[in-house]
Amino acid sequence: MNKKLTTYLAITGVLFLVLMSSLPLTSLAYKEDNVNVGKDNGSFIIDTPLLKVKLMDNKPDIMFWIANDTDSNKRNPVPAYHVGFNYVTELFGDDLVVDNRTELGGKSYNLAAIDWTLTTENYTNEIVSTLTSEILSNGATISFIFHVFTEDTTVTRVLNDSTTVTYDVKALSEVKFDIVVSNWTFTEGAVGLTFITTIHELAYRHRVRAGNATHTQGETENRNSTETYPSDKRNNDPERWGVEFTDEKGNLQSYFAWTPEADVFDADDNYLKTVNVTATTAEKGFKETDHFNKRFGIDYLFLYLTYPNYGDNLKLVHDPTIGVVESTGGISWSTTASIVLPLVIVGLIVINRRRK
Repeated sequence: MNKKLTTYLAITGVLFLVLMSSLPLTSLAYKEDNVNVGKDNGSFIIDTPLLKVKLMDNKPDIMFWIANDTDSNKRNPVPAYHVGFNYVTELFGDDLVVDNRTELGGKSYNLAAIDWTLTTENYTNEIVSTLTSEILSNGATISFIFHVFTEDTTVTRVLNDSTTVTYDVKALSEVKFDIVVSNWTFTEGAVGLTFITTIHELAYRHRVRAGNATHTQGETENRNSTETYPSDKRNNDPERWGVEFTDEKGNLQSYFAWTPEADVFDADDNYLKTVNVTATTAEKGFKETDHFNKRFGIDYLFLYLTYPNYGDNLKLVHDPTIGVVESTGGISWSTTASIVLPLVIVGLIVINRRRK
């Protein structure tokens, strides 16, 4: 394991658990229908009755947790989940699966080291917060656009005169966000563009499972699967395309999911095509004595979200979601949280569309 990354994750976890202790928003951007959006000690907060989200240091480094979880004995933190977008880089190889880190290279940017601008707008039934990068050295920009809805909503995106795509979003318990890459120019030979993310649960009490297999510390597995999903809607089911955090009984607590396709537009926002998304994961774990001398299994996952080379100076739009399951009594800390996910998802899927 990278020692600097280990230290970063440990420090981030400790700081986050301190900052999440019911601090007021120091700079409120919007408040509507029990949704608070604003700044808190240098980070950005989205606060609903069901879900709390923090963008650490106004970067695409996402912490989230169930709003009404409590810990009866006050000795353990509530479960807090981390999806950190760390790097964007190009992929070289014979396919879109990240078989080895040596396949990554070309144009590469540390997302924590660049400057970001945050804006928030209020619409009927929706608050939209946009995190936009500075112009990168290759002329590209990256945006993360976060959508919070106050009512269950079916989002409709018109791609062209004959085709639309739809997404169902749950009110207050989900945040749908768009990853937008504009004006990227690919290095010769690059087969794709990859976002490197780390995913973990801050109490370090989870196991990692893939299918029917349960992995202990040090075990890894890569698996390819190709499947079609006959539906008239875009699907972001975390059981099929995502990461699930569950309790020991397999009950879903929270998730990070994504649609298995992304859309490509020209400079004038004219729809050009839809491309499949490839997700590859690798498991990483601390030694047993690394985290305050406590035993635990796999610490975190590397997730590589990869888009095929879709052409230069275009715009790519992809639609992940984070969310929680409403909890009536919090999660018992006699249980162990889990992450459940497919380890590699390849060749995804027949484009699901509702045609007019």
